Amino acid sequence: MVWFRFRHVKAREALCTSLQGGSIVAEVIILAGSPRGLDLGRRLRGGLGAGAIVDASSDAERAVQKALRQERSLICILPAETVVRALAPVLASYGTAPPVAWVDEGGRYVLGMAGKANPLCRQVAGILGATVLEAPTADRLAGPDVQLIGQRWGWRLDHVGNIDAITAAIRSGERVGVYQDAGQRDWWQAFGEWPHHFERLSNWPPRENFAALIVISDRLLERPEDHVAERMALYRPQTLTLGVSCRRGVTVEEVADCCERLFAAHNLSTLSLTAVGTAATHKGEEGLASFAEQRAVPLLPYPPDKLALLQRTKRLGVASRCEPAAMLSAGVSALTVPKTLFRRVALAVARRTVG
Repeated sequence: MVWFRFRHVKAREALCTSLQGGSIVAEVIILAGSPRGLDLGRRLRGGLGAGAIVDASSDAERAVQKALRQERSLICILPAETVVRALAPVLASYGTAPPVAWVDEGGRYVLGMAGKANPLCRQVAGILGATVLEAPTADRLAGPDVQLIGQRWGWRLDHVGNIDAITAAIRSGERVGVYQDAGQRDWWQAFGEWPHHFERLSNWPPRENFAALIVISDRLLERPEDHVAERMALYRPQTLTLGVSCRRGVTVEEVADCCERLFAAHNLSTLSLTAVGTAATHKGEEGLASFAEQRAVPLLPYPPDKLALLQRTKRLGVASRCEPAAMLSAGVSALTVPKTLFRRVALAVARRTVG
């Protein structure tokens, strides 16, 4: 329902003219929905020399619509999705609106969303040292689909909190932290350019607050607090290979138990297991074959001479067939976990190097 009407078109056109002339006074309303946004709003007001700041944290969409009724230029430091929703009935009914500029909370980007907003956007960008996005660039705000990240490489979604909240944060331009220590580094290219509101994290757990977190790791990471986990999606890239030597007649339960214990001891996720390597002489072991089948990974048998060649090269010792099997399966020459002996099974782990 549209509960307002623009009555003073000439006044609004005069306002646009004043903006083009470079003078912005009290006609501007700055709306922000967070403490960080309000700080940025105060900075903008200082640069503009005037303007009213509105705390829109309780109901941002309604606050935008209320401000639109005043027929004044708006600077919205809010989720872009909220601004779009608030503008939709206005543009649908009247085809026009006052100048509306959207600014991300980091103060790095400015986008004109309605009206003759280009002069306003340029002034805002000049104050903040921000980049003005062209209208066609607005689709960058959409961001990647949570459920499709890494899908082409078989990544497994280990944990996802409130998917609606995570998706909303990704698509509305709020701060999204990305922590990655394994897997394909160019995963985001499937969705276009690197989203401007995504920030790469070098440490875990994060030291700052983010609206959402994308975590890509083959390790068992420290669990964050519940409110953080609610905004987190955790992906397991397929990077770890398991080398196995075993006694005849070993059961699938034995292999699975030893694998779980080994991975847990070294803070590795079994969901990142991508292949099982072994000597060709173990190919017929039902317990080993069943383990690979249960994990939905290939069982890769290697002839003794190929294992022996890598043993000699790396000086692994005659009994360390699980180690060269792990490295051959990963296509690397180093181990992540060296040979570990259990009662009837010997295991080693290697990590595939991916770009």
